[in-house]
Amino acid sequence: MHKGWIYCRKNEDACVDFVTPQGQDSSLKAHQRFMMHEINKLVWPAPYGIGVHTEEVLLKTEAVALAAGIINKTVSFVEHTTNKYAREANIMLAAEGLDVEGLFY
Repeated sequence: MHKGWIYCRKNEDACVDFVTPQGQDSSLKAHQRFMMHEINKLVWPAPYGIGVHTEEVLLKTEAVALAAGIINKTVSFVEHTTNKYAREANIMLAAEGLDVEGLFY
């Protein structure tokens, strides 16, 4: 999955073509292009590597979700998330020469 996001960071049009069925309305493709661009802005830059969560950002997200009534309680960071697999994936992808941080996006 991480490799796909790395690819789509620099190849938005190719990724849009991949998810948009051939012959579809051009407005669907325009919407997919917009969404790809917006998602990339959420994913990148990833200063700790793609998919790695920081406690600070997670706490802010929890506070917003709690205030909006989306969740009704919070638990400690270590109880509901792990960065183990994201870090392992980042190490392997970096060894392949891929930019896992996208700091210049």
